[in-house]
Amino acid sequence: MEKIVGVQGQGLGFLIQRWLLPLKRSIGTWAFVFNRWSGILLVVYLYAHLGVLTPIAFSPNAYDQFLVIARSPLGLIFDVGLILLLIYHSLNGLRIIYTSLAGRIEPQRGLFWGVVGLSLLLTAYSALLIFSSEGG
Repeated sequence: MEKIVGVQGQGLGFLIQRWLLPLKRSIGTWAFVFNRWSGILLVVYLYAHLGVLTPIAFSPNAYDQFLVIARSPLGLIFDVGLILLLIYHSLNGLRIIYTSLAGRIEPQRGLFWGVVGLSLLLTAYSALLIFSSEGG
């Protein structure tokens, strides 16, 4: 008898757990989950961005209202979060391309931590620039 895998084999709860809680998994699984979630959040941001910018095309006052929100501390924090998502997702994509095309998965763990470190470093630098230019 053939073993059933996937949703039928272990249930929807199993898949949700693998998506949300990859505990006791390898670094590769964590990198996969972070990459998946950063991609999903970037798509959500894209649609929210289009929804926020659409009224600007129809109302002259909407742009001024948008700038007030965008320049608020919360708006700047969202910008920093967006930068983190973009940098991590793109660098991790390059890591995946390298390990796939080179056929070498041995350096995957070190490359993942390099992606995380470089993402945090570049995001911190970006945050410094964003908050220092808005402060004065």
